[in-house]
Amino acid sequence: MLEKIVLYLLGVLSTGAGVLFMRYMKKEHVTEDLARRKSAADLIAHLQQIGVPMERVDALLSSIGRRRGDKVHQIEHKPLSIEEQHEAQEFAAIEAAKTQSEMNSRQGERARRLNRRMEDALEKLHEVLVDPELTQKLNEAQARWLEFRDKECAFTGAQFEGGTMQSFITAGTYSYVTKQRAEMLENELAAFSNL
Repeated sequence: MLEKIVLYLLGVLSTGAGVLFMRYMKKEHVTEDLARRKSAADLIAHLQQIGVPMERVDALLSSIGRRRGDKVHQIEHKPLSIEEQHEAQEFAAIEAAKTQSEMNSRQGERARRLNRRMEDALEKLHEVLVDPELTQKLNEAQARWLEFRDKECAFTGAQFEGGTMQSFITAGTYSYVTKQRAEMLENELAAFSNL
């Protein structure tokens, strides 16, 4: 969901502001910016206005230990998974980029990594499926999903056609939907592996 926020705001903001928003992704920058706001209610209203579900707003507020109404959310100290560490490193690399070209390149690297993750999960799922009919249905679903991904990327990229951010936005959408698909396939794999 956070990536959706990034994609939305990058669409609204200029390239320079987009780079600043990527900095905003880091927890310490979020904390600094929230401290400057009159209240956390302003942030909540803004996130709801751009379509962020309230559960995600709660999670965001919880992760930075801020208030929402009368509730105080504590900072959770849990170790990051390997996948979350990759995500953090990739966002840090994108944030550190000095040019739009460099940002595009790093977002492309992220998209390729997530695609490998999805393909690995798909391959492992094929290995555990013993029913040929289920395998065929999985193949059909994957083919349709790939069509969806391509069309979704074309749609979001078209909004920036001819601009320097087009490939960045397209790769961001590609990463976002591919990550969701990888997680879905990994969950299916876990379910079939436990049978």
